[in-house]
Amino acid sequence: MNKWFYSATCKGLLLILAHLCIVVSVVSFVWVGTSAGLRYLIPFEKVQSHYESTAQFENRMKTMSREVLDQLDTKAKFETNGSYNPDKLIDVVRYDNGSLDQDGTNHSGIAYRLKDLEQWSRGYQNAAADQESWDQFLHDYVTTVIVCLKEDGSYHYYYGDDFRNKMSAGELVFASNGEFVSNEEKLSALLEDDYNTAGYGEVLDQNGQKLYADCWNLGLGEEVLKEPYSLDGAANLVELANTDERWNGKLADAYHALSNTLAAISGDIQNYKEAPGGWEEGNTNYSYIYVDYDENEIYSNRQEFQDIKEIDHYQEKIKQAGAYVIVTPKLAGFESTFENPAQSAQEWKSDIVESHRIIGRNTNYVFMASVDTTYSVPDEFESDREYYQEIVPYITIACEVAWGTLILFFILLVCLTVISGHSNRSENGEIALSGFDRWKTELAAAFVIIFWIVSMYLISEWGSQYVMAYDYYYSSDIWREDGLPIYTMVMAGTIAFVSCLFFFWFYLSMVRRIKAHTLWKNSIMKAVCEIFRHGWRNKKTTTKIVVAYIAFLLVELITWGNTPLMIIGIVVNIGVGVFLVRYALARQKIKKGLLEIAKGNVNYKIPLDDLRGETLEIAQTINRLGEGLNRALEKSVRDERLKTDLITNVSHDIKTPLTSIINYVDILKRENFQDPKIQNYLNILEMKAQRLKTLTEDVVEASKVSSGNIKLEFMTLNLVELIYQVEGEYEEKFEARNIKVILNMPDEPVTVRVDGRRMWRVFANIFNNAAKYAMEGSRVYADLMLQPGTAKFILKNVSDQQLNISADELTERFIRGDVSRSTEGSGLGLSIAKNLTELQGGTFELYLDGDLFKVIITFPRVRRLIKEQTPKKEDKKTEPETKPEETDKK
Repeated sequence: MNKWFYSATCKGLLLILAHLCIVVSVVSFVWVGTSAGLRYLIPFEKVQSHYESTAQFENRMKTMSREVLDQLDTKAKFETNGSYNPDKLIDVVRYDNGSLDQDGTNHSGIAYRLKDLEQWSRGYQNAAADQESWDQFLHDYVTTVIVCLKEDGSYHYYYGDDFRNKMSAGELVFASNGEFVSNEEKLSALLEDDYNTAGYGEVLDQNGQKLYADCWNLGLGEEVLKEPYSLDGAANLVELANTDERWNGKLADAYHALSNTLAAISGDIQNYKEAPGGWEEGNTNYSYIYVDYDENEIYSNRQEFQDIKEIDHYQEKIKQAGAYVIVTPKLAGFESTFENPAQSAQEWKSDIVESHRIIGRNTNYVFMASVDTTYSVPDEFESDREYYQEIVPYITIACEVAWGTLILFFILLVCLTVISGHSNRSENGEIALSGFDRWKTELAAAFVIIFWIVSMYLISEWGSQYVMAYDYYYSSDIWREDGLPIYTMVMAGTIAFVSCLFFFWFYLSMVRRIKAHTLWKNSIMKAVCEIFRHGWRNKKTTTKIVVAYIAFLLVELITWGNTPLMIIGIVVNIGVGVFLVRYALARQKIKKGLLEIAKGNVNYKIPLDDLRGETLEIAQTINRLGEGLNRALEKSVRDERLKTDLITNVSHDIKTPLTSIINYVDILKRENFQDPKIQNYLNILEMKAQRLKTLTEDVVEASKVSSGNIKLEFMTLNLVELIYQVEGEYEEKFEARNIKVILNMPDEPVTVRVDGRRMWRVFANIFNNAAKYAMEGSRVYADLMLQPGTAKFILKNVSDQQLNISADELTERFIRGDVSRSTEGSGLGLSIAKNLTELQGGTFELYLDGDLFKVIITFPRVRRLIKEQTPKKEDKKTEPETKPEETDKK
């Protein structure tokens, strides 16, 4: 019957609904998170009715406080007595290290006027705006510096042009030292050297006296700038390094500090000049007070908060503003109107306040910030408050929609997981696989992941480029309308939709693979594992190959030096490795074929797939060997069958004259001869004829059983009942030899599925064997035991004659334990019993321990639908109509 939910239409609708659910859920989450705060996305979280109680408000205060403290850090660098001082000396080394100790003093020896650094830095930054300006800047300002080593170990520095001019004037000259390199060639190489490399040799003065032991290029490239402004105390850094011992040998460090300062200081000055406009009195509802008790200084954006002595009064006014925070060196002094002040205390203290250098160096301070919640000034706090009041009614709805659609998405995911792979068109419930499902598992996963990453990159690039283009051409920001993060929501929805698309593509494919049991079977890892598994099984063969291969790889990796050749070599080596592994697997196939043939499975054929060359020839030869052995085995079986047929035919031919002899003996006995000799002769003749008849019947029976040429009629039989009947049949024989039979039978019926007439023959042969060969006056023990699922019969007796053969030999045909053949018997009884037992699905085992003889017969039990009463020994039932003739064991 067709199931509608297996149809492609149903699956398609579920997929579309799942995509819609995840997009709505993600967009709702993004809107709530960006508009009201992520904590309102926590289930059962209460939505605050006042903006001042939200995390968004606290984050806004944190951002404002960071900007204020950043400005205070900058003020210490650029101001003197509270005012910006363009003539202030800036210690470049301290500025590069981030130190605030810019007190207008040249501590390190490298200091410039603030206005010079600002103008210099602005030109440096403007040059980096495009490649053409940068190239012109390098041409105009970048130079080289030559380092010369003096005899006393100190250094003397020259600008490259100065060094060249002195060489041209003959004031300096390279020592030849027997080299065939001209002075001009050395000079050209030295000036063009981009690395700090010594070894250009000694430099002599114009009188030929040794002036420097060696020289080299400072090698800093773009960092060696021509200095348009003089530093304090020297014309330039080269002059400073030549005259100041602190910088002799450390000119590279000086250029590093200057380069880093020029890269940062113009931006710092611009931020310093522009930042106060956002929090000056009258422009914001935000107020701050920072008090440095160690320096006895107070900083605030309110004119009324300028007297450090009134700090307690100021603190009360801050608290009256509506929303405030007070931070001190000790967490116990932290106060705020935030919802979780204990959570916020450590973050405000360490991450916001003390992370700034101006405060981090002090241990005695107080920082206070507040927001006037009457919002008398239309600033960012006031606009955020209005926006929040507008969206409060929708936050709860958005949260419910976000969580509801997310839960519905997972329900749809479960439904799609259940029905994936099933189809109304598939027969017998087979899993329907697509073409993609037949790709290798790892290859499919890699393809989907790479495709998804590329899609995410293209979406992000397209989104950012589109927004920039729209803003550029229309000069309008439509992506944040009235505080609504439209761009973020659109991008989040798009990313969620595309990601969901790739997720279901990959996930449902994996589900179908799992249901079809191909996830592991159709994987590259399985193929690799199979190779390793086969290799491990044949480790004696493959170990040497693998070790040699690894050694070969190591040698080649050490000797390779060219990357393209190395890649080619790796490919070649992989090919060699594959060849060696395939060769080892081919040997394993051949080995398995030999083992199978050795076990007797002469019909086994070695698979010739993937075999080549010598291994293919060996495998074909072994297959032909198996065919020869199979023909020899068939001939042997045919000969054995001919022997069996011969015995059967001869036995059958003997029956006719033997029957006549028996009948004539019977007729002669009816004549009532009075001569005792004649009577004795007739009795002997009758006994020998009967024995010959029994032997003939046993031979025929043994031949049929050994060749399997008998028909079994299986029935459900109670072994307890059968054993009692057989023991009763041979009771007279046991009494004649004074042998007592001890039966140990269970009280419940023991049912097995056997041929009743053949089973009677099995037990008759065993009891008859015991009656003939057990020690006279001894006991015979017959036990029937119940075991889980099986019934086990055990018969034990002590033999009258010495058992001089093994247990296996006793079950062979025409074998008897009494070598003198003093007893009657054909030697076929136990052989027939064993073969009949095994033909009916049982097991027949013999054990000999000295003169102890034990037979164990085991059959699987079957359940009886009707419980039968187990007969007692005296309630013997009539045996089957056809009773076997007496047979012996040996």
